[in-house]
Amino acid sequence: MEFTDEQRQYLEGHQLAVLGTGKRDGSPQLSMVNYRFDRAHILISVTSDRAKWTNTRRQPKVALLIPDGRKQLVIYGTGRLAGRLGRSGCAPSESNPGPKRARSAEDSDMPGIRKIGRDARNGEFIAVKEAKSRPTTTTVETLKNPKR
Repeated sequence: MEFTDEQRQYLEGHQLAVLGTGKRDGSPQLSMVNYRFDRAHILISVTSDRAKWTNTRRQPKVALLIPDGRKQLVIYGTGRLAGRLGRSGCAPSESNPGPKRARSAEDSDMPGIRKIGRDARNGEFIAVKEAKSRPTTTTVETLKNPKR
């Protein structure tokens, strides 16, 4: 999905959203989520034991509402689950290859591939080295870099 400059500015200025996924019976599941925006993708961290993970895995059509008082941005797209290691995963929106890069020496081991670390307790992105030092509470994911 391509974003306009106005949409990019709005997304960069916020971090709280409502993620809409579909339950098994077809009814909506709404979840408050924090997100990150990397100027091309909306990144949402979830654990695989949550309804939003299960719903997105079964039915990848999602909606994301980013509120600001009476103003809002609504995005419809396809959620993509990336990197399921342990109990942690990511259910980002529209064509997202995965979470925002955590800078480390391992980022450039292979062209077109990057590794990121994520704290499974709070979903924060961390350096790969730190994630490897705490394997019971973190994950390290290998992802394809988006095409520019």
